[in-house]
Parts: sequence; C-alpha cells; structure tokens
Amino acid sequence: MSYKIDKQVSFGHRAQKMVSRALCSSVLVGMGIMMVTQSSIAGSEYGQSKSISFSPFSRVATMSAVKDINGDFDKAATDARAKEAAQALGFYLATVNEGADLENFPGGNWILGGYEGTPAVPADTAHAILGIPTPNPFLQKVNVLDICNKTYASMALGVKPIVGGDTPLDPTDDKFVVNGYAHTPTLPCEVAIHYDENNIYVDMLDPSAIFKLFFSDVIFSDEMKDDAFAAAIQAMPPQVKSELKAIIYSALTAFDADLVQMDERMGPAYESIGDIISVVQKSPQQSPYKHVAYTKQDNGTFSTTEASAVAQTIINTMSIHGGTTPDGRTAGEHVEELESILSDGSLWRSARPTALGIPGKPGKNWVIEACSPFYAKKALSTGPHHATALPCEITVQIIDNDDAPGEETLVISYLDANFMFSALFSDMSAADAATFAAVPGAVMGDLEAMVEFSLERDLEIELNAATQIKYNMLPGKKVGQFK
Repeated sequence: MSYKIDKQVSFGHRAQKMVSRALCSSVLVGMGIMMVTQSSIAGSEYGQSKSISFSPFSRVATMSAVKDINGDFDKAATDARAKEAAQALGFYLATVNEGADLENFPGGNWILGGYEGTPAVPADTAHAILGIPTPNPFLQKVNVLDICNKTYASMALGVKPIVGGDTPLDPTDDKFVVNGYAHTPTLPCEVAIHYDENNIYVDMLDPSAIFKLFFSDVIFSDEMKDDAFAAAIQAMPPQVKSELKAIIYSALTAFDADLVQMDERMGPAYESIGDIISVVQKSPQQSPYKHVAYTKQDNGTFSTTEASAVAQTIINTMSIHGGTTPDGRTAGEHVEELESILSDGSLWRSARPTALGIPGKPGKNWVIEACSPFYAKKALSTGPHHATALPCEITVQIIDNDDAPGEETLVISYLDANFMFSALFSDMSAADAATFAAVPGAVMGDLEAMVEFSLERDLEIELNAATQIKYNMLPGKKVGQFK
C-alpha cells in the first residue's frame, strides 16, 4: 500500500487541506506561535537566528499551603486542599458555559475531559481528574485535568479552517493546518495542581510554546506564506491562553480569595527557530510522533464502531486504573505473555476506563492515556512542573485515502517519549539525564509492545502488517511527504 501526501496524494477527502477524520474536542495545545513573522518563517533560513524566547510550561497561580496550629506544614490538609482546588476547577469547567460570552471566549464552551453530565458538587468531578504519582516526600500525587475546546481543537487538527469557512459552497479560500490529524497526540490541554511545604501551584502547558515544538511542519508550511493564515494563527495562541487563564482564575479565586495570579516560565528555554529545528532533528523519528497505519486483511473499511473497539481493546489489554478488565485483571496486571516483554515493575495501565472520544467526520476518534506509576515517578523526580507532559498519549483514528476511494486506514499514533524527554525535560540535571538516558526508549518499547500484542492477540479484526507513516516536520523538505 502506498500513499503520498500533499498534492501528490492525500489522506482525507479534501486533498489540498489535509483534512482527516481525526479531530479533538480538546484545547488547541498547539496554536501558540508568539514567534517569528511570516517573512522570517518563509525565508530560506527559516529565521533560525530569530529570537523567539519561550518555555513549554507556565505557572499561572499559587495558593498557600495549609499550616497546623503551630505554623508547621500540614501535609494531609494541603493534599486535601490541592485536590479540592482541582475539583473546583473541574466543577467550573463542567457547569459554566463560556460560550455565552463570545466577546471574551470566541472559541465557545470549554469542558473537562473525561467527564459526562452535570455535577451536583465539585467532588463529583474527582473521577475525571488524573492522579499522577510522584516520589516527592511532601507530595502524594499531582492532580491533572484535561481541558477541552472543540473549536480550537478543530482548527489545530485541520478539520475547521484557520481562515475561510464562511462560504461552505465555495471553500476554495479555506486554509487548514497542514496534515492536521497527525498532531492529535498533543491534545488535550492539561493543567496540573500540586504542592510543596510552602504553596499549592497551578501549572499548564503553555499554548504559546507547544505549537512551536509539536507543529513545526506548520511553521515551515506553504500556508504560512499566506498573510491571512499567518495573521490568524499568530492571533490565536494568546487568545487560547487568555481564555484558559480566565477560567482558572474565575474558578480558583472563588475557591481561594487569596489566589496569586502569575505567569512564570518553567522548563527548558528555547531562544530561536534553530533550537526548535535542533530538537526535532535529533529525535529518532525527526518528529514528536510515531504514526503506524493498518488495513484489514479482507480489504474492508473501518467503521467508527470498530475504531472505538480497537481503542477499548488496547485499554483492556493494558489494564485499567481504578477498575478491572473484562477478564478480571486489576490495574497493572497483564497476561503472563505480555508481562514478560514489558519493563520490570512498570505496572502499565490506562488512566481512564474508556478512551477520550474525539469528534470527527463522521463519528469519533479516540485518545488513550497510558500511565506507568514506575515511569511517572521517575519523570516527576525531575520536577513536578513536568506533570503536564504526562501521561503517555496513544491515538486511534480512521483516515481515508484519496487514491483509493472507499479504502480507509486505521492509524495508531504515539507521542514519542524520546522527543518528549528531549524537548520538555531537557532542563533536568546532568545527573538525572544520565540516569534516565534509557527511560524514553523503554517507555516507547512498552507502549508499542502493548498495542501490538493487543492487535495481534486480543482484537477480533484481522489486520495486515503495519506500515509506518512519516510526515516531515523540518524545513527544506516537502511538508507531508509520505515515506
């Protein structure tokens, strides 16, 4: 099976727009581009020396830790307070419709990923908030919320145009994010609430930075030569960040009137386009992602029901945090044959009992959040501000092929742990870097082993051998080339 991308051949029935059926109802983690001007991007050197100083993480608020009657740090009370703050934010997301204020929230309503319905009290949202384990003696778990917005996600993933869209009968002026579906593993957006003996902290992945690292193919795409597209995409990240911070401040100021608002850069520092190129270039895939495509042995097409079944089968194979699998296994418990090929003591499980459903055309596509307490503790030993880089993301999507109408391919994508450690954890100490040198490869090996085992042994669909898809994320080559 051979596919070509861009104008040669494209996945997606709108070839020039790279529209896929993958869309995420989560926040546009990536539309951050407080970066270079369109002219410096389009130039032959891609603005490599241009200063675009940014860091991936942002600390946006603090609250005081709880003290006992003697003025000493009260760990149990502070842990409870941090969880209550996370639930207050989750409750706000689940009950307030920001879309009623389109002047300040043009993206419309934001939601809490993994939560359905309307909670009666903040504690009702607890099951949708992830608890990431940490080795920090002052900290039990980091509370992580997935925050989702359909409008911005649709733009990030190439389903909704960045410019155009006003005349659906004549979409020739529409301009989309190139190869949009390929960026799905970056979503949804995450906010983390954690603490030490002094403060409770609220951190987020910075939308004005993540785009530069995870959407570098868009930075170097022909679309950026269009003034309207470049202007619209540069205007979006500060709006996304503004909306997220407004939600956090509204929810948590009501929770704690003494909340301190801030915007502090955290994590590794990037100072130029050249720094972005370097970190992408050094990664094994020369990309933040690994994409693997599957077709049916009977040459049939994949239904949205089957895509959901694939995602659930992978989750069941992996095991489920806080639950049991259909065959009675508990979190971190795998069948013997699978356990024998995974890292010792990794205890992999799905962070959620079902995948996050992502609206697409038609139906839904799926995000699996995989978590290993063993590797999570290792990652957070380098600093709890890294929590929003966890857990590991695997996506299941249906992509259609213009060269073979009616032929649909199942694509499973991974957020490459090698790139994540290189791009987001490079602020760790030299000693930590040496200690953890083998960790990214081990993590990726485990993730791929669980998926492959699931598809080969547990899935009731016969698949052909996998084919890897690669999209060029670097300048100097045609964006979207299939290899």
